[in-house]
Amino acid sequence: FFELLFFGLDQHSLNDDNYFKLQLLKLKQFKCQSEIRDLIMNIVCLGGGPAGLYFGLLMKLRHPEHHITVLERNKPYDTFGWGVVFSDATMSRLQVADPMTASEILGSFNHWDDIAVHFKGETMRSGGHGFCGIGRKRLLNILQKRCEALGVELVFEAEVDANADIGAQYKADLVIACDGIN
Repeated sequence: FFELLFFGLDQHSLNDDNYFKLQLLKLKQFKCQSEIRDLIMNIVCLGGGPAGLYFGLLMKLRHPEHHITVLERNKPYDTFGWGVVFSDATMSRLQVADPMTASEILGSFNHWDDIAVHFKGETMRSGGHGFCGIGRKRLLNILQKRCEALGVELVFEAEVDANADIGAQYKADLVIACDGIN
């Protein structure tokens, strides 16, 4: 550290307070850049459903230098489940997190405010809730497209054995088991 701090300083410049401060600032800047390079992560998500894909794209938006891989056991256009419903409050959070993706999702939604409960031949309605729904396949396709555009690596038909060391196989710094993994 001492050698780095005084690297390039001669006897004259040791008396120059401004020069000393400049060299110290350069050292701090060098150390910070070095630490940033060391923080580049290799992240693997197990599960290419909405949770894994959305995590992948949000992480890539925040840290484009990270390498993110999403592993999915199914084919790109296979899906299970019917649809996804979000409240208006959730949609507003998606809008803050990633306006581009939220806009495309919102454009594909059906929106409703009323909830009808049918019980013992009676119907009770309640309004003002604000919900929207989208087919699961359409949502996955939007998220897959956005991930690919951002540089998230999507690996389909990747069966993961419970005993597999995914961290070692992908040289991952972080492995995330996303909702839906079973």
